[in-house]
Parts: sequence; C-alpha cells; structure tokens
Amino acid sequence: MAVFSVIGLVTGHVLGGPDPTERLVLAMATASRHPGVAAAIAAATFPGQMLTAPAIALYLVVSSLMTAVYLGWFRRRHATLSEVEPAKSRRSAA
Repeated sequence: MAVFSVIGLVTGHVLGGPDPTERLVLAMATASRHPGVAAAIAAATFPGQMLTAPAIALYLVVSSLMTAVYLGWFRRRHATLSEVEPAKSRRSAA
C-alpha cells in the first residue's frame, strides 16, 4: 500500500511540469483514491467479504502518512510559497 501511494506521488510530481504548485497538486491528486468508489467496486467484486472495509481504511491511513511525508519534503524544498508566487505572475503576464 505504501509503495502504491509513493508511486502515485512520484508520478504526479514528475508529470506536474516546472511549476512547483502544479507538481504538488498533481502529486496529491494522483496519490489519492476515493474510498466510496473502492468500497463499491470491492462490494461488487467480492460480495460478502468483510475485510474490504478495513483494507480500504488501512490504505487511507497509509496514503495519508505517505502524503504527509511528501508534504514535509516539499515544504523543506520550497521554504516559502513566496518562491512560487513569481512563477505564477510570470505565467499570467505572458
């Protein structure tokens, strides 16, 4: 589960382009999963299985922890969001 979450974060970060805020948003969106959809698919695929809800909850916890680690790394790399603001204003002016 941790590897799956990290792969999503890395993929989103790499494909996010040069703008750090876009990298952050795409990484977090790629790593996140919708628990309602997962529960519906699990219920349709494995009817009567009682372990799907705990597995989905465990994935949410693991994914949250991996995302928190990524956010900590991202904040250390970009100490303030003021570094990000000039990139946005340059793109808007162009």
